[in-house]
Amino acid sequence: QHLVDLDDELFRHLFTIKLWRAEAEEVEQIQPTLMSWGDGPVVSLEEAYKDWTRSCTSSSSSCGQKLGKLARVVRSKNAGINEITFDIIFGDNDGYLLAKQSPSLDIDKVGPMLGRNVLGVYCDDASRALKITCERDILAGSPGDKDVYGAQQHRKLLDLVL
Repeated sequence: QHLVDLDDELFRHLFTIKLWRAEAEEVEQIQPTLMSWGDGPVVSLEEAYKDWTRSCTSSSSSCGQKLGKLARVVRSKNAGINEITFDIIFGDNDGYLLAKQSPSLDIDKVGPMLGRNVLGVYCDDASRALKITCERDILAGSPGDKDVYGAQQHRKLLDLVL
């Protein structure tokens, strides 16, 4: 679904495609084709976010192990210019469940540990992954931003005891 209705003429004007071939001196212009995405349901914001609440971690037990030892991947990255996200991916279900059930990853605990306002802690059982989304201190790329890609922010999570 586009924010603006596009007819074919406007679409071709906005999305011109040109090919330059190394062996040819001419530029070839290709006409883009507007493909329909179908008539999928348009949902309300509440409906779109309802599963997020159910996916949050459930505080129940501590295991005393460091997150960096249990997880296969712990990384941080930009999630737009004003948010940063932390991905924690597990190679096995046991480690994933220990992390998911740890009170150390509750929003009220992980926010102060990371020193950020946490927007949500989300779990995906199928991929054995957790995602922590936070507000950035300053917009990515602004003067004073020391990590424009958000890729160096995950270090504190490695030593987090679950």
